[in-house]
Amino acid sequence: MAGPPASQLNSDSGVGWDIYWRKTATNEYRISITYDPDFTNSKLHPVDRVSYIRFELDHPRPIVEVLADLPETSSVCPYSCAGAVGFNGLIIAPAGAKTGDLIFFTMNDERDISSPISELRLNKGARSPFEGTKAPTVIWNHKL
Repeated sequence: MAGPPASQLNSDSGVGWDIYWRKTATNEYRISITYDPDFTNSKLHPVDRVSYIRFELDHPRPIVEVLADLPETSSVCPYSCAGAVGFNGLIIAPAGAKTGDLIFFTMNDERDISSPISELRLNKGARSPFEGTKAPTVIWNHKL
């Protein structure tokens, strides 16, 4: 996943997490990253792949503003993101997302895209992110 140059990130590491801080024109983020081994090419020498990213916001903002502020959004949703209410909050994914695709989600029990969020998570969906939800609506376009 492409992101900003390393020079724009401040880092630290925690137990099981790589932790970065990023300051943008509109917010500051604490970014926590975990990895899983990928045994695809080698059983003895797996490659670590990003499995989960948590963005903690200094100042809560509506999801649309957060998506526009994060360079990772255009990697996950190259053209647009659709949103739907999930089990614990909002699910945000590329239109037509399939099982195993990267998805954003909130854990705040948010039911409205205009409500400010304080945390956004990104990981691979265990199943189709819109399965069992209302029809998704486009909430972010790359052209915004």
